[in-house]
Amino acid sequence: MGKVVKSLGKEEPAEMEGVTTRINKNGDRVYELQLDYLRGFIKGADLKLPPDEHPEYGKTMEFRIEAENGAQCVLQVPFDSAYGRGFLYAAPGIELDSPVEFEPYQYFSKKKGRDATGLSIIQHGEQLPWAYGTKKNPGGVPPLEKVTFKGKETWDNTKQLAFLEKKFLEFCSLFSDGDQEQPDPQPQAAPEPAPATAGPQDDF
Repeated sequence: MGKVVKSLGKEEPAEMEGVTTRINKNGDRVYELQLDYLRGFIKGADLKLPPDEHPEYGKTMEFRIEAENGAQCVLQVPFDSAYGRGFLYAAPGIELDSPVEFEPYQYFSKKKGRDATGLSIIQHGEQLPWAYGTKKNPGGVPPLEKVTFKGKETWDNTKQLAFLEKKFLEFCSLFSDGDQEQPDPQPQAAPEPAPATAGPQDDF
């Protein structure tokens, strides 16, 4: 069962319940706290490139989040993922002067015959509907293209990613970096699959 994973760094925190530990990609032991959701005001957003030595990591959507008690953290969401699409498709309905809940979900799709994951954006107690990205309302999102690679047919989402990156950069432009207070890069949070309390929506 996945959660929003909040990084606590390399030092074991004292007197904190629910802390887990793992060895990260760099071989370091890190400590984390797993949450059902993350709530706060979105104070900034950026698109981060992967490190040169690991291009396979892909791009990351990075959000600066401020909780209602003033605490700050950074939320990292894989750009080319169901989580990234879940945010982008709901983003037009977000009111930046009100707190938002990022809630990852996981459920078994009988139609697909496998687990489906995604990200619900909750505001004012309700899941924000997708403004685009559905079969009934693609909103200009390019469809996947079937291509042949090394003799095998596969789906190419290059044009779709370019379209969505433009959408995300438009969202990032809503924030003025000059007015932003930069939070400590720790803790960070990255969504992983979790059960949904709000119903998932179908994308392409």
